[in-house]
Amino acid sequence: MSRPSRILLVDDERSLRVALSDLIAARGYEVTTAGSGEEALEIMKHNEPDLILLDISMPGMGGLGFFRRICDHSGKPSRPVLILTARSGMGAFFSGLKANGVLQKGCTCDELLDSIAAILPCSMANKTAPVASCEDNQSASLKTHRVLLGEDDPHFAALVRHKFEHEGFCVETVESGPDLIEKTVAELPDAVAVKRILPGMNGDHVASVLAGMSHAGAVPVIVYDEHLDVPEPNLQGRNRSFVPGRNWRLLLNAVRKAVNGR
Repeated sequence: MSRPSRILLVDDERSLRVALSDLIAARGYEVTTAGSGEEALEIMKHNEPDLILLDISMPGMGGLGFFRRICDHSGKPSRPVLILTARSGMGAFFSGLKANGVLQKGCTCDELLDSIAAILPCSMANKTAPVASCEDNQSASLKTHRVLLGEDDPHFAALVRHKFEHEGFCVETVESGPDLIEKTVAELPDAVAVKRILPGMNGDHVASVLAGMSHAGAVPVIVYDEHLDVPEPNLQGRNRSFVPGRNWRLLLNAVRKAVNGR
């Protein structure tokens, strides 16, 4: 049996490395991460990747410095490289590099996975069964709990959705407080998980508004805040709970407890 394709993810942002590596590994790839170009070069001395996901803006030698170090005299890298960048309007610049592709940070999970699969079409990972969609779960014989997630960070939202759906939940992401209230009222999910600091309306205000509604007030709301270790009084109450930090495991446990107690 052939081995899974090896991917080296090089990015100086730790939270992004964790989220993306979990997402990619879930598709069957073997993922190694590095926080700098220098660290990535050391890793490559002992572990040759089949693909490198490379952030450009990093301290030290940076992504471009690393890229040049792994290129031959013609500018072709020794391994396939998919560039990740937060810069917009840089298409002309990156077209001068012999990379296998360029993705804007903030792209969807499907765009990232499709780009990887296009570069590694023969990988065992691409032969694995796809993750079931919400529609697939809803058609199953067992009841699937529906969760609305209020989160404007696409990378953390993707991680939560992946982890929750692995546990049998169906997750839909909403990026603003007002939209989250509107969807909750219209769809009455089994639970709402909302980041406390959210565009348009903070998560604690979302919880308070929903609690005052006759029918939506019964929907459990879990507020989480990466900057708060203990809950403020207005975050606790009937059908409301608080999760300190931004930890998907704690959030999953809180949501599971909330829906099982309904």
